[in-house]
Amino acid sequence: MPVIASVFALVLLVTSGRYGYHRDELYFLAAGRRLDWSYPDQPPLSPFLARLMAAVDPDSLCVMRLPAVAAATVVVVCAGLLAGELGGGRRSLRCSW
Repeated sequence: MPVIASVFALVLLVTSGRYGYHRDELYFLAAGRRLDWSYPDQPPLSPFLARLMAAVDPDSLCVMRLPAVAAATVVVVCAGLLAGELGGGRRSLRCSW
């Protein structure tokens, strides 16, 4: 189980810098420069994370996408755990990943 989740995270990290910024990422970076408690179209966590990642390395797309990679990896782990909890055998667990 941890091997598949680790490979998944590694593939996401390796391929995350192969394409440029998405317009939402640029919007979050702009909103992160002027943090506020609320925005009309989003909660304040996304701009805060964008600002935090830009403070770590402003020019790295891989660093910018680290929170998304972490969240996607958690979803993969939860899917595998849920398949096991629902009584899936080895084959079901492998397919859930």
